[in-house]
Amino acid sequence: MKRTSALLLALALAACGKSSDKPATAKKGLPAPEIKIEKMLKGDLKELKGWEDLKGKAVVLEFWGTTCHPCITNIPHMNELTEKFKDKPVVFIQVSKESEEKVKEFLADHDMKANVAAGAVDAFKKFKIFGIPHAALIDKKGVFQGGLHPGRLKEETIEALLAGKEISGAEEQEDEEAKPGEASAAGEKSLAFFSVASAGAKPKLSYGDTEFQADAMTLDYIIETAMGAVHGVEFVDVPEDVKNRKLKVTARVARVEGADNERRLMELFASGMSGALPVNIRIARKEKKVWLLKRNGALKPGLAKTENFGGRSMSKDGKGATMDASGAELGDLANELEDWLGAPVLDETGLTGNYKYRVEVKELTAKAVNAELADKLGLKLVEARREVEIAEVRGIKNGAKKL
Repeated sequence: MKRTSALLLALALAACGKSSDKPATAKKGLPAPEIKIEKMLKGDLKELKGWEDLKGKAVVLEFWGTTCHPCITNIPHMNELTEKFKDKPVVFIQVSKESEEKVKEFLADHDMKANVAAGAVDAFKKFKIFGIPHAALIDKKGVFQGGLHPGRLKEETIEALLAGKEISGAEEQEDEEAKPGEASAAGEKSLAFFSVASAGAKPKLSYGDTEFQADAMTLDYIIETAMGAVHGVEFVDVPEDVKNRKLKVTARVARVEGADNERRLMELFASGMSGALPVNIRIARKEKKVWLLKRNGALKPGLAKTENFGGRSMSKDGKGATMDASGAELGDLANELEDWLGAPVLDETGLTGNYKYRVEVKELTAKAVNAELADKLGLKLVEARREVEIAEVRGIKNGAKKL
């Protein structure tokens, strides 16, 4: 799984002076800390001077970013909720740390229905946001009722928020970890961070090219997701009880301009997991059956070059799958096809830049995918054998470690 490298976004967001009855940071069950948004880039609100501006209204405050693939794929879900509750006393606000220029560029190609702001560094700090996407929930009395992954934000969740009921699955954002270069609760600064701990109560997953977070998920799923930049994971002599162990894992590296930050993060993850658990993880090269994505004669109208970047959505069920891109590389398509077919797919089209395309199949078979590629895009898959990188996870006998 390749992660989206991306656009960044921002807006001047200044902290209000602390009032005597408002905590400096978000605490579940207490008044939400004040934030100030001097300018909204989109939506009905023009600015936010404080929560008094929204007195009597609940607030869904989503923290997101354009480098965050789960955030982008979650946009249609948040749009649907925004539309469904447009006549109810609830306000949807989506904030990013990124620059106004980049946010506007992103919004030109992505329809976001909520109020959108950028440069929200102060809001991220006050709500203790270290992983995105994340939604903070504030009730009609201005009380912070916890947060959750926006993908778990349902209609009934918002109805409960409006009714003043306890929010199922909402919890206070954790603050024991700091992003690279940011102060932790202990006042230290971290240029890289890795930890493995016992699982929490609720599943969580977020990742980008410099950070990975997973909680209450099995070890095999965590490894397969975190090592997604290679072409598959092979487990050797790893007991099932180890593979099925649920854990909380966090890995972060400082961003280095011009470097392959995704690989740096993956290598930190592999090293950290090898030190914490009875496994050794290494990146190896092996010859395997692969599919080569190639041109199939003239390109079809369904494959159109564009200056847009970062717009894509995917869905897959037990029978079929869809990828809809408004601005993605052909390498992104190869990565998605790899997930559909369960075998490495290498982009050998020679096509560079970003493209608009849609691929939809009713069967997850090479035959069905090839027919769709040829008919809509003018591409094809060719079976071959190539040496590719994989993640090899080898168990250590008699080396069980307790968490």
